[in-house]
Amino acid sequence: TLGCNTTQSAVQESNDTNTEMKNTDKTLLEEGYKVGMIKYNKSGDCPYIIIDQENNLQYDPINFDEEKFIEFKTNDVKVYFKFRLLRMKNRCDETQPIEVVDIKKRED
Repeated sequence: TLGCNTTQSAVQESNDTNTEMKNTDKTLLEEGYKVGMIKYNKSGDCPYIIIDQENNLQYDPINFDEEKFIEFKTNDVKVYFKFRLLRMKNRCDETQPIEVVDIKKRED
């Protein structure tokens, strides 16, 4: 019987973590964050792009060289991000230039 309780406890902890994550998603989305993934782009003038997971739009974060973003400069990092659209010429095809206002790592 000890084994059964241990398994049930582990399943409950897993469910609690999933519920907690969904609550985090909901809270951050209500605060104006978008769900995205950072992609490293070897070629072109946009070394990093952020792909909006909701609508597949691609953003060129022009201020990504700032020191506060160093930990996010990795391929396939899942993030929540807030941004401002910029009215300037695109540096890369199919991307919109943005200024990242805030960014947080997202766990799955």
